[in-house]
Amino acid sequence: MKQYILTVQCRPSTDTLAAICSYLSDTGCRIIESPWIDSDRSSRFFIRLAFHQEGETTLTRFLEGFAAFADRFQIEWDLHNQTERAKTLYSVLSSALRQAVFAGALRTADGCRP
Repeated sequence: MKQYILTVQCRPSTDTLAAICSYLSDTGCRIIESPWIDSDRSSRFFIRLAFHQEGETTLTRFLEGFAAFADRFQIEWDLHNQTERAKTLYSVLSSALRQAVFAGALRTADGCRP
């Protein structure tokens, strides 16, 4: 079962949120997490929906349908496959850790305490 993360940004509206949840349900998706923020300062609504795709709808068909849906509601959105994890963060952290260890070793060799 594949898990996806859908991030959405739009004008605040309870109708829009209900429509997004209905669309996911209608296409055989089960929402497992849905934190959201309604920003008064920017007059924008932000939501991050984690869901499993359980129905018969293919990803291509889901994307085509959601793109048309998003245009109708003026939604900015992005979809990420949570099953395929990115290795970028690990690479950045690993590089930063190596640099910190190397810098500490140099200071110790120079007689400085870290």
